[in-house]
Formats: sequence, structure tokens, C-alpha cells
Amino acid sequence: ETVYSSFRELMAKLRRTPENIEQLTELVDFLDRIPDMVARLALDIKNGEQLWDVLDEFQFRMLPSDHELRWKIIAGPKDITELVATMRVSLEKDEEGFLKSMIQKQVEFDEAIEDLAATIDV
Repeated sequence: ETVYSSFRELMAKLRRTPENIEQLTELVDFLDRIPDMVARLALDIKNGEQLWDVLDEFQFRMLPSDHELRWKIIAGPKDITELVATMRVSLEKDEEGFLKSMIQKQVEFDEAIEDLAATIDV
């Protein structure tokens, strides 16, 4: 359950949409740290798999929700990896949008400065 919660937290953080360039940069940094986080969780997954294997050997009846949780945990690293790849593409597009917006604001600022300079010179 804890491993699954960790994956859910990672997924939630990855799905956030940056509202500005600073948040985008933070999210890109977070993406770069994901492989280490997943590697740490991999040990817990392996331990869980060993426990499930023992339970299977003894033909322990698990609830359907336990089976579902088992497969969600095992699929967690793959799901995270796929989401990271998707997010990288999305964040590149967001970055382009932020840069275009920043350039437009700079142009508007330059025009305002020119207008002020012309007003002062008159």
C-alpha cells in the first residue's frame, strides 16, 4: 500500500500543469530525479513480489482488491516512465509557449519605453 501511495504521489506531481516558467523549471528538475526515486521503490516492489510469491505457494486467498493492487504496483515503474516521456514532450511545448509570451511582453515593454522616451523628449 505504501509503495502504491508513493507511485500515486509521483503521478500526481507529474500531472501538474506549470503556470509559469519557474514552475516549468521545477517540474523538469523533478523529472530528472524520477529515475532515482523509482529505483528506490524498485527494492520495495521486489520485496513485495517475494511476499506475494510466498502467499501464492501456500495458496493463500487474496482479495480481488489485493490482486489489483499487486499488479498496479508491479506496473508502477512502467507507468511512471511512460508518463515522464509524455510530460517531457508536453513541457517542451509549454516552454515554447512561455518563451513566446515572454518575448511578446518584452516587445510590449520596449514599445512602452519608447513611448515614454518620446513623451519626455517633447
